[in-house]
Amino acid sequence: LFMFASLWRLRVFIKPYRVGWFAGIVAFGIARFFETAVIVLTAIAINRITEENYDVLMPVLGIFGAVVARYIVVTYARYAVRKVGLNVAFDLRQQLYSSLQDQGAKFYADHSIGDMMTRAVADISLVYRLIAMGTILVVILVYATLFGYGAMLYYSPMLTLLLLPPMPVVFWYAQRSSMQMGIASQQVQERLSDLGTHVQENLSGIRTIQAMVQEENEINRFAQTNQKYAEAFYEQGRITSAMAAWMPTLAAVCSLTILSFGGYLVLEGKMLVGDFVAFISLVAMVVQPFRVAGFIVNLFQRAAVASDRLFEVMDLAPEITNAP
Repeated sequence: LFMFASLWRLRVFIKPYRVGWFAGIVAFGIARFFETAVIVLTAIAINRITEENYDVLMPVLGIFGAVVARYIVVTYARYAVRKVGLNVAFDLRQQLYSSLQDQGAKFYADHSIGDMMTRAVADISLVYRLIAMGTILVVILVYATLFGYGAMLYYSPMLTLLLLPPMPVVFWYAQRSSMQMGIASQQVQERLSDLGTHVQENLSGIRTIQAMVQEENEINRFAQTNQKYAEAFYEQGRITSAMAAWMPTLAAVCSLTILSFGGYLVLEGKMLVGDFVAFISLVAMVVQPFRVAGFIVNLFQRAAVASDRLFEVMDLAPEITNAP
């Protein structure tokens, strides 16, 4: 709930660029259609060859056309979505800077310059990565599931049903890891702010530190701050690594199941060789996005924490106001 509540507020910044954003999302769907078409046309060509019908010119030309079309559509889609991300980051940076100009002595006594620098640079960068990369990964995952499962049901409903039981486990694990990632991401951003604050304050008073021969003490203090940031980052990396290792294991189990039962259907003559090859390719297309599920959760949670930290500043009432 925390994640979606903080990210939902970003819609105001996306709204001016919604046409380009939706165009990019639709284009990714078209690209997945062409990718599925390549698999289907390959199956047709293989079936004709195994039946000693070597009229494969049309399927080959279709594959070539689909590959070229997919390249063009994907190029446009990535450009459109990333452009939206850049525009949103630009607007966030402008609004944050404007908010900081209206704050007075009390605000800057309670908030360090290093923390504000971290929010203006690192946090906005995380929001950009979510829109420019996270959107792409989520859209690919959704379209791959729709087109992949649709084509698999066409080839073999029985084999498709074998892939459904692991799905609830995937969603449960993703939700559990998402909660852990949210806590870890918040710790990382807070420790990063502490790191920036420490460096800013240290360098601002470097002449005094050197005059009082406190360099060694400051190095030791920085090492403690640096260690806390590293520990928070290690915890976040542990969660991401666990997800990155678990998802390919699930994919391997699914592939083994399909190879075993699908191979039996081919040997019994209940499934054509080309259809079996297409089904395996479709499984790979569906499973591939889940391999980066940990990375997707990481992107969303870190961007949620970052956006929350940005709105925390932008929501403050101005301390400095002009007279009527």
